[in-house]
Amino acid sequence: DNLCASPGKPLKVFKFDNWRGFGLDPCPSLMREQFFEAYSDSFDLNSIDFFICSHPVANCELYMPFNRPIIVYATTRLEFGRHDQNVDWRAPEIDRESPKRFREWVENLRAIARDPRNIIAANNAYDAAYIEYFTGVKARYIPSWCGGEAASPA
Repeated sequence: DNLCASPGKPLKVFKFDNWRGFGLDPCPSLMREQFFEAYSDSFDLNSIDFFICSHPVANCELYMPFNRPIIVYATTRLEFGRHDQNVDWRAPEIDRESPKRFREWVENLRAIARDPRNIIAANNAYDAAYIEYFTGVKARYIPSWCGGEAASPA
């Protein structure tokens, strides 16, 4: 039961739209529950030590029910995937419930951060500060590495 999605083999539970990926709308908590039910017996998920979740970080809450450490690695704004009306392909998902879904995501991120096994990080100082401002969670700044000694952050 390989979890790698492709146009010919989409993930269970989600709609897959090539480069656009997937969102958890209209009800992230229901999608999280359905995802857990679909994959809780998966050999792949039961044999891993931790999840690394990145873009969009709002989808990281999917992994909460699996009781494994989660590394949340933000590469863009915290609200992407919840309340992001300026992203054209996400616009149809934005409605009057979007601010509520964003607040619920913030609460879930705080819950993830309270577990000492988990790491909240960002690949740029701005998003690390953004996360702290909106959630109170201090995110670690871990810059992206693009390879080679010249590009090394050291």
